Amino acid sequence: MKDSAPVDISTVLPDGANGTLIDSAEIGFTNQNGKPVDPTEAKVTKVSVENAEKTGSVVLTKTDSDTNKVLSDAVFNLYKKDGTEVAEGLKKNAEGQISYDNLKPGDYYFVETYAPAGYEFDKEKQYAFTVELQKTTKVATVSAENHKRQAR
Repeated sequence: MKDSAPVDISTVLPDGANGTLIDSAEIGFTNQNGKPVDPTEAKVTKVSVENAEKTGSVVLTKTDSDTNKVLSDAVFNLYKKDGTEVAEGLKKNAEGQISYDNLKPGDYYFVETYAPAGYEFDKEKQYAFTVELQKTTKVATVSAENHKRQAR
């Protein structure tokens, strides 16, 4: 047997913490001839297994509070629950939505910084949402409404 002979390892790994997902894995080793190696006869071999961090997404939809008509041209900033800014100047598209990807599991919130023309907004209001640990793809959804300005 050559140096660093492979070993046969069979294990099931649990879900990781802090946004990592460890897939159930069976890791086997064979010798240079493709035959399984007896772990009791093998030399120590270093094995590395990487965890893939699973991230989530959010879609915010902006509507008129009276008609439920989707609004465009609003601008938002995105923050972690602790107040750390994730992104600023996020603009809504023609469908009245902001989509943001690659968010680690945790709590977040949007704050509106600019409302569409003719609408008012509460610059202190937080539109909160949670990105869950992703075992399957899930998109968090948030709804935000604006009231039309009253004619003076």
